[in-house]
Amino acid sequence: MLWENALLNAQKVTELNPSSHVGYQLTHAALHGAQHYDAAIEAFKIMLSKLDDSPEVRMQDNSSMQH
Repeated sequence: MLWENALLNAQKVTELNPSSHVGYQLTHAALHGAQHYDAAIEAFKIMLSKLDDSPEVRMQDNSSMQH
């Protein structure tokens, strides 16, 4: 029951901001905790793709190039 509630909350976060990695990170954690490993891996892959697109990562990349 705990993991199901966590998954519902994670899905709500994803619905509110589908471009953010946070909802997918929470989804990954909930699925992993519920031992749904294949689905957890898919959520993790989506999370990584969202991180690649995030402005924070682009800023870090740019600042590391300047040094």
